[in-house]
Amino acid sequence: MEIFRSPLIFGGDLRKMDDFTLSLITNDEVLAVDQHSSGNHQLFNKDGQMAWIADVPGSTDKYVALFNLQDKQASADPGASVTINLADVGLGNSCKVRDLWQGKDLGASTETFSPIIPWHGAGIYRFSPSLN
Repeated sequence: MEIFRSPLIFGGDLRKMDDFTLSLITNDEVLAVDQHSSGNHQLFNKDGQMAWIADVPGSTDKYVALFNLQDKQASADPGASVTINLADVGLGNSCKVRDLWQGKDLGASTETFSPIIPWHGAGIYRFSPSLN
């Protein structure tokens, strides 16, 4: 699991695609990661969690993909918190975060970012350094 530039390949029947699937493969912000990101590399892979980062060309922003590779736990928890330190991503200690899957700004994050990622799920975000 990773984020990098590559041809977009779809293995489903385009004639029978549901609205949710169509929204995933036509998401302009996620397609920009696939088609235009650079410097893509793994940040960590430990304890069933993984993070990849990439540069946004012409910007100081970063793309971050977070993965929860863990099996569903016996509890009713919807997922697990996957944490990254903003300093490890090269963003100092404060940034604005945008969820690219949802197309929604999540506000500012300081020091760390810890979303709940569903079991065997992923999240993809754009981090923009905050002006202090």
